[in-house]
Amino acid sequence: MIIILKNLNYKLINIFLIIVSIFFLSQSIHLYQDILITILNIIIPIILAFFISYSLYPCVRFFNLKLSYNLSAFIVILLGVITFFLIIFISIPILSKEIPLIAKDISYFISQISFINSDMYAYFKSLLTIDNSMSIAIKSAGIVTDIIIVIVLTIYFLFNMEEIKKYLKKHKLLKQIDKDLFNYYKGFYLIILVEILEYLIIYFLIGHPYFLLIAILSGVTTMIPFIGALFTNLLALITAFSISPKLFILSAIVMILVPIFNNYVIEPKIYNKTLKISLISVIISCFAFGALFGLLGIIFAIPLYIIIKNLVIFFFPRLK
Repeated sequence: MIIILKNLNYKLINIFLIIVSIFFLSQSIHLYQDILITILNIIIPIILAFFISYSLYPCVRFFNLKLSYNLSAFIVILLGVITFFLIIFISIPILSKEIPLIAKDISYFISQISFINSDMYAYFKSLLTIDNSMSIAIKSAGIVTDIIIVIVLTIYFLFNMEEIKKYLKKHKLLKQIDKDLFNYYKGFYLIILVEILEYLIIYFLIGHPYFLLIAILSGVTTMIPFIGALFTNLLALITAFSISPKLFILSAIVMILVPIFNNYVIEPKIYNKTLKISLISVIISCFAFGALFGLLGIIFAIPLYIIIKNLVIFFFPRLK
């Protein structure tokens, strides 16, 4: 009996027990699914607010060089509110004038694509039914509530970020994660500024009538890696389709070249000054976290990658 016990492979037994546990958990997921959804609905706004406040911290530090921290945090919040309303102030006149034209351009563009069939048109039309509209209204009310909660928590976390930072610096792992995330967000804000100016100048020079709107969208959608740039350039391409063949061709060239230039030249150059993140790591992270958490997973793919990378290196230093 003793000989048999000595010959047992306990690693295989542990792996077998883990597999069995995962199997039974997956089979009984319906028993605790509602509880998990409720917990996630509570936790996600808190995590989101923390990430937003953390991403704003480099801006606070910039003002904190000459001002007190609380005053710096107040200035950043005030500038955020002013920027938000400024974007609305700039966008509303453009959108109110141009959206009907853009919608017409998009409809014309779609009508010219032969593989768009009647089933797709029927689907989009069904989105405007009363029942769906009521459902959208109810969901919108929930989204507004979540946004208010996130805003309040973001302000709270931002004003207390110094204390949170002090706690993080007490632990070696958390200190390294904090350092890498701080450097990432510094580069991130610089990229936003570069892309806004880049799109503003390029689309102005090629004569696109919506250059200001495209520049604003490029800044807003920068937070969504790859997809944001695709959406911005696709909008420019569609609207150029009914204006002139020349503008359509120029917009297509911009759509191809500018994202490649940004992904392979601008972003690596900025990020490599602070931390090393390979392009393939960003692509895989966006795909993986997008599959797990949807749009929020894509937005926070790089920060989550940084956190997981540091966790792996800390617990498995041989993989460094």
